[in-house]
Order: sequence, then C-alpha cells, then structure tokens
Amino acid sequence: NADSTDDPFNIDTDKELVITGIGALIGTTSLIVNANNYPLNLNEIDSLHPQDVNRFDRIAIGPYEEDVPGDVLFYGSFAFPMTFLTYDKTLEDFGTISLMYGEAVLLNASINALVKALTLRDRPFVYDANSLLEPKIDVDARYSFYSGHTSMTAVNTFYTAKVYSAYISNQTTKTILWTAAAIIPAITGYSRTAF
Repeated sequence: NADSTDDPFNIDTDKELVITGIGALIGTTSLIVNANNYPLNLNEIDSLHPQDVNRFDRIAIGPYEEDVPGDVLFYGSFAFPMTFLTYDKTLEDFGTISLMYGEAVLLNASINALVKALTLRDRPFVYDANSLLEPKIDVDARYSFYSGHTSMTAVNTFYTAKVYSAYISNQTTKTILWTAAAIIPAITGYSRTAF
C-alpha cells in the first residue's frame, strides 16, 4: 500500500485547546446535571406501561438481560485505534494521532453523558413487568438515549478508518476499512435493543 502523504495531520495548539476545553466543559456540565438526577421510585415504575412507548420503540421492551454481544463489540472496538502502534507511518505520528483520538473520545463521552442526563429516557426493561426491580431503581435505568456503546464503538471504528485512509492509498483497503467501520457500530446498536 502506497502512502498518500508523509504528514497528513498537524496540531494547531489553539484549536486543540478549544476542542479540549469544550469537551471538558460539556463533561463537567453533564456531571453537575447527573448529580441532580434521581432513580425512579416504585410509584413511578408502577405507572409506566408499554403502551406509553411509541410503537417503533416498543419492540425493544423486554426483560433485563446483560448484553454480552454489545459489550464484546464495545470493549473490543478499543483495539482498533491501538493498531496504529503496528503500522510504521501511524506509529511515527502516534503522538498527534493519540491527541486527536483523545479529543474525539472526550467529546463523544461528554456529549453522550449530557444528553442522557438531560433527556432521562427510561430503558426498555423498566417497562417490562417481569424484569427484576433492582436494575429499575438504579439511576442508570433512566439513561437510555442515546446509546453510549454504539456511539463510542462508532468513534473507535470511524476514527481508525479515517486515520488509515490518510496514510493508505489502496482503494480496496479503504473500502474494507470504511465498511467495517459502519457495520460494527450498526451491529452494536442492534444488540443494544435486541438483548
């Protein structure tokens, strides 16, 4: 595979400080909002019914289960950016690539946490009468929207594809990278609603 450029990424200190500052501000705000959120109480849980959920989302309602496939894809996706250590060109620019990756993770995690804390959308199992009570009375049961597993998996896969695409000119390789980058988060998202 031929290299498209020797130095595709450059660090702009002012821009990086702004991005990091915005990410930190959003993250701090999410922590403040989250600190003022409370779990559902028993009366609130009893008042919830599947019919209250729109028909499109109702198919996700079911008993609480651990999402093993989704967890495997989520945690496994962090291995993709680590492959930058195995390729000469990305290894050479690993400091720059790592900083950019850190910014992407910070922004995604902060925005996701803030949206969850503000929307307080109950997870599907909360509406299921047969689900155990314990997970329903955890504040995390109110953080259904939007999927942190899916969004972080997408950050890991799309960021990896984007970086490699800047160094590799082979179109077949790029197509494989971008296809995988799209499919893996899609499967993760499906798993988060199916299990």
